[in-house]
Amino acid sequence: LKQNVIEEAFKRHSWEGKANEVLRVIQLNTLEDRSVNDKVQWDRAVKFMEEFLSDKLKNSENLLHELVGPGFYERWVYWKYVTPEQSVKSLIKSELEHLMNTNRADCQFKSNLSQEEYNIVRRQLESRGIKVDMESIRNTWFSVYRRHFIKHSLNKCYECKKGFWIYSKNVENSE
Repeated sequence: LKQNVIEEAFKRHSWEGKANEVLRVIQLNTLEDRSVNDKVQWDRAVKFMEEFLSDKLKNSENLLHELVGPGFYERWVYWKYVTPEQSVKSLIKSELEHLMNTNRADCQFKSNLSQEEYNIVRRQLESRGIKVDMESIRNTWFSVYRRHFIKHSLNKCYECKKGFWIYSKNVENSE
């Protein structure tokens, strides 16, 4: 529904050429505005971000669960089964997570895999006798990356709880 509303709004509304730049300046000024006056407002803002990110994380986990199917525990306790496609996606997911863990030093992953990373995952799976196409890897990567990104953002949000003093004192060189 949200996507349809956005598309319909863009279809029915026309912008002047200069409007984008004016809105961009207003947006940047608002984002840089130091408008949090006390710890209560800070805590409310952090709580809002936590709730929002937690909700997004839950949605992302659900999408990933649908993609790879039930885990070992669910299969045994609830008698659920994995489709052949979910089984392959689960293997792709584990290879992608392995790739992320081996490259943990930089911890900055892009939303799209490079051709080299696709080939690494594909070769690893082919060595196990599993043929996969790039589209399956791409779809699985999107869900794995999204979960990773949201978890990383949520961790930063938790760290922001302690950041009001730094914010209020306008300390430089701090995250």
